[in-house]
Amino acid sequence: TKGIEAKFFPLGYSSVMDMQIKKENCIKDISGTFIGSINEKRRNILQKIAAEHGKNMIVATGGIWGDAYKNVYEKTRTCINIHYYQENTILEATRILPFIANNCIVITEKSDDRFYDNMYSSVVDFANTPEEFINIIRKYTEMDKEKYFEETERRKKYIQNNCN
Repeated sequence: TKGIEAKFFPLGYSSVMDMQIKKENCIKDISGTFIGSINEKRRNILQKIAAEHGKNMIVATGGIWGDAYKNVYEKTRTCINIHYYQENTILEATRILPFIANNCIVITEKSDDRFYDNMYSSVVDFANTPEEFINIIRKYTEMDKEKYFEETERRKKYIQNNCN
C-alpha cells in the first residue's frame, strides 16, 4: 500500500535443521529442555515444572553449540517454550522447529500470533499453566519409545511437507 513490493516468507523447515540423529542412538532420558534467557515469569513456571521433573530437566541460558547441542536433541523428549513477554508474544519458530526436526515434542504457550499458532498447531502441544506443562511432559516421558518416535516422526514429516 505504500509502493513497496514485498513478499511474505513464513519461517519454516529447512533440511539443515535435521541433525540426522539415528533413532537407535536416541536415549531420550531428559524429560524437558528449556533454552533461553530467564526472567521472573519463566523462572516461576520452570520452578513448578522442576518440582515434578527437575532431576531430568535441562535449563540452558546459552553456550550450547556443536556436539553439546546435538547431544541435547538426542536426549530430550520435550522442548519447553515459554514466552519471555506477557503480551505481544510470537511463536518462536526458530527455537521450536529444530526440536521438531530432531524428534522432540514441543510444548509451548499460545502466542498472540494466530498465524504461527495455527500453522504449527498440529505439531506442538499448547499449555497455558505450569500444571498443563507438567501433565504433557509426563504424558510423553511415560510413552513407550516406539509410540513416541511414531509421533515425533509424524510431526517431523508434517513440517517437512507443510512448513517450508
